[in-house]
Amino acid sequence: MTTIKESSQFIEQAAHQLDLIEQKIGSNAFSYLLGFNVVLDTICECKLYIRFFKADASFLDFFEIFEDPNIKSMAIHDFRAAESVAFDKGGLGFKGFTIGKAKDMATQQLSTGWGARYKRLGETGFYGYRYSNEELHKRLYHYLIARKTPLKRPYYGISNLTEFIEVQEGKRGRDAKYCLCPQIDRSNFKEVSSLMEENLSVKCNLLHQELTKLNSDLTLVNMGFGTNEEKIYYHNFKHPNQINKYIF
Repeated sequence: MTTIKESSQFIEQAAHQLDLIEQKIGSNAFSYLLGFNVVLDTICECKLYIRFFKADASFLDFFEIFEDPNIKSMAIHDFRAAESVAFDKGGLGFKGFTIGKAKDMATQQLSTGWGARYKRLGETGFYGYRYSNEELHKRLYHYLIARKTPLKRPYYGISNLTEFIEVQEGKRGRDAKYCLCPQIDRSNFKEVSSLMEENLSVKCNLLHQELTKLNSDLTLVNMGFGTNEEKIYYHNFKHPNQINKYIF
């Protein structure tokens, strides 16, 4: 699968920079996450996230992934101003203040971005920025009770898998984009990951099996759907904050 090879190369290239940064920082309160947007068994976009669970100033070294100085300044400002909920390991949606980079496999376009959870009027949401081709876009995500969301397919074991769904603001009905919000940790990741595998399409599951064959330490920790695509996310519970352990 050529897109697996291209995605692997993208992660390896990023690892050269991130491995050096790992050796300089003063805290291990962070972890990586790999994400893939998939159509059938083809990766359309590969995403690498870095999640921070503490407002440690040494983490600012990771913000070197932002090549544009203005975008870097904006991301650092948001990191410093982030609410405590942004760094929580528990709760809904993406965990930790998050930065990352991505590659579109069709156009070869690279992008960077950042985001975090926030609370407004007692409700939790997530905001995210993406910078690509000199354009900056902001997206907001909300958390809805799963049974009230128009899921595109029945989920096996849905009641045991997730109570809420993360939905991109402005996307509804046939254009809905959403991810599950599984409560997954070291104590249950095998069970929850297995449930999610059973909800992947046949083609996407083939891709998933290939990825985990190349790196058996990668665990499927979340999944979702966009328009005509699936999204799958992987974490390494054995080596959560060592980028070289995410290479496949």
